[in-house]
Amino acid sequence: MRRSVLEILMDILQIVDHGTHRPTPIMFRANLTWRRNVNMLRFMEQMGLVKVEYVTQKKHHKKIVYVRITPKGKSTLDNLQLVQNEIRGSLQLQRAALPNFSG
Repeated sequence: MRRSVLEILMDILQIVDHGTHRPTPIMFRANLTWRRNVNMLRFMEQMGLVKVEYVTQKKHHKKIVYVRITPKGKSTLDNLQLVQNEIRGSLQLQRAALPNFSG
């Protein structure tokens, strides 16, 4: 089953919030293609959820990309997790009340 954009956004926010700050490890942990990863990071940066920083490594004169969660991104992640927990709790109550519920 495919994930929604909202689910992917939430996955990336969780990954970055838990300390992964480089695009390639984010891509692998979120199980995305490179193109989808870059597009999502750009979209999230435009929304103000993450900050993409380019740091020049002096030794090799190479730019390194870091992704950081912003306060708005952290707040959004917290709110999405609250909603997700509410929905899961409601589904568990429905399953308990209706033995044949298959939601």
